[in-house]
Amino acid sequence: MKRAYEQAGYDPSTVDLVEAHGTGTKAGDKAEIEGLHLVFGEHAGDEPWCAVGSVKAQMGHAKAAAGSASLIKIAHALSRKVLPPTIKVEEPADAIKTSPVFYLNTEARPWVSPEKRPRRASVSSFGFGGSNFHVTLEEYVGPNAVKPWRTLPSELFLFSAESPDALGRQIGDVSTSVSEAEFAFRASETQEAFDTSAPARAAITANSPEDLAVKAAQLSDAIQRGEIGKRPLKPGCYVSFEPAADGKIAFMFSGQGSQHVGMGSDLAMAFPAARAIWDQAAGHKRTGALNLHRLAFPPAAFDQVEHGDQTDRLKAMEHAQPAIAAVALAHLALLADAGVRADAAAGHSFGEIMALHYSGSMNTDGALMAAAERG
Repeated sequence: MKRAYEQAGYDPSTVDLVEAHGTGTKAGDKAEIEGLHLVFGEHAGDEPWCAVGSVKAQMGHAKAAAGSASLIKIAHALSRKVLPPTIKVEEPADAIKTSPVFYLNTEARPWVSPEKRPRRASVSSFGFGGSNFHVTLEEYVGPNAVKPWRTLPSELFLFSAESPDALGRQIGDVSTSVSEAEFAFRASETQEAFDTSAPARAAITANSPEDLAVKAAQLSDAIQRGEIGKRPLKPGCYVSFEPAADGKIAFMFSGQGSQHVGMGSDLAMAFPAARAIWDQAAGHKRTGALNLHRLAFPPAAFDQVEHGDQTDRLKAMEHAQPAIAAVALAHLALLADAGVRADAAAGHSFGEIMALHYSGSMNTDGALMAAAERG
């Protein structure tokens, strides 16, 4: 392992995830963790920083292909910037319970990292007869980085046309032409082509091509038969033939007390714009030391006492306010990406800082600084 990091040109303290061989035997797991401690333990700090897991919990032991399966898992984790879970664990083994380096990650969590700390992960693979390997990987963030083809359980399809008949035909065409491989891409195409001012508009949320086909066929039939408003539509289907209303939009920002463990996690895993805010907070000169992401979405607790401790840490004023700020800034980044702009902004208590930020009184760094200072 030491040779692997010498050849890579960085030390284990910069690695956030280890995919262990993890056969699930008491003796084997204990020996593996102790071996990892010999290398990683030199960099132990105040609390464990490196997630550890094994894909064998999902698929069992793949024998000669076990190392390849682990490598694929880690490559996807780096690409998606998500710390993957190890499932079927009710309580960590004694060898890891008191580890100063490693913690067991049992829930998918955003992989947050400041700009100057690239995401890095390692894989251990042990073969029969002492054929042991350790490889370490670093994320690629260049212009050719692959974008994950799908991150959400469902996708939004939008349709617009100059008449109900044209809208019905457009939706009908989609019902038979979308495959699983292009599902998310086709959804994004419909969103880019959507005209909010068109006389006839429709939306469908679907979780698979089959789901889309059923909903689109029923919706197209209802439109072409002139039965919109006369018969119920399937859940996730929406139609309007009314003129688009150009109403005013206001953003309201909450104050302290709205915080909860896990807040912002789902958006940070699904949308790069939201995760980028947490990355920025992690590298911020004031909030970086707070590790807001470890407070907002910490590793899963294994008992009520630990969960209560996590809640109390987040509840502390010096943590709650900057964490709420990060969530609000992530929401604003996502809304900006979607083209949603507010005509007015207001906030309750701490939320006033975020309203001032949105009004242009301070930039993102300034908002994080103000939140930390106020806390």
